[in-house]
Amino acid sequence: DSVIAKFRKDVVPVVHYEIRGEVSGRNVIYAPRVSMVEEELQGKSVKLRFIVRSDGTVYDVRIIESSYQKLTEKAIDFVSKFLFTRDRGEQSGEIKVFFIKPDI
Repeated sequence: DSVIAKFRKDVVPVVHYEIRGEVSGRNVIYAPRVSMVEEELQGKSVKLRFIVRSDGTVYDVRIIESSYQKLTEKAIDFVSKFLFTRDRGEQSGEIKVFFIKPDI
């Protein structure tokens, strides 16, 4: 394989997340990819509050804790695109999104 192919991974994990609250027992069936953040922002985190509809879509994402505007926007966009399992009614939750240095 070429050197370029080595770096073209389908998924390069640049975030980890922890979900708490009512929604924590619900499965995430889709979480989007996140583009890499600048090195000085790696290792930082953002804490958000959100609500999941009965159809599994996320809305009303709000900031609980963040010191970095660039990361806040990226985290809100990330969480807003989540898709959870359906049919559990509306549930709230909190998520802490950790931006990590990717292993490439």
